[in-house]
Amino acid sequence: MLQKISGTSKPIVIFVTAYDNYALKAFDVDAFDFLLKPFKDERFFRTIDKVLKISKSEANSYFEKRIIELFNLYKLKSEKGNSQFKLPVKQGNKTVLLNPENIFYIKASGCYSEIFTEDKKYVLRDSLTNLCDLLDNDLFVRVHRSSIVNITHVKEIVHSDFSEIDARMSNEKLVHISKSHKKEFLKKIGI
Repeated sequence: MLQKISGTSKPIVIFVTAYDNYALKAFDVDAFDFLLKPFKDERFFRTIDKVLKISKSEANSYFEKRIIELFNLYKLKSEKGNSQFKLPVKQGNKTVLLNPENIFYIKASGCYSEIFTEDKKYVLRDSLTNLCDLLDNDLFVRVHRSSIVNITHVKEIVHSDFSEIDARMSNEKLVHISKSHKKEFLKKIGI
């Protein structure tokens, strides 16, 4: 769990376990201390004293940073998840404003991106990386270096040889999931 925490400041963590082989891993993730069971009360209270000696200004500073990070994360999520967001796609002499919810999947095509909806394909001169940044990452997931899918339009997962998978979309099209993106994709859809 500690490895998933991003940012420079981490919570104060004390490992308490009966397995001494976790000691190195504990300190690799900057654990404050490591208590090996069984331990004496004296050892426990010495660790607690060390925690309590952390200055109040350090603790307040850490708390303030975490609150600011939380508000920034909420603001970013609100902006991305805003249902009024439309993806502008220039088509000839007009600009179509696509509702991201209607996008089934996106494929890279050279320096363009092909955006597929239920019944139409739009071409946009933009990279998949930029589109990933624009679109809500709770709905859209990169499944291949050349593909993004909207997980709400994934109808089923098709298993093939060599533990490879494809996503069958609501419009019956198959999108290949690369091995390097498979784990993230399956996690995103809840498997």
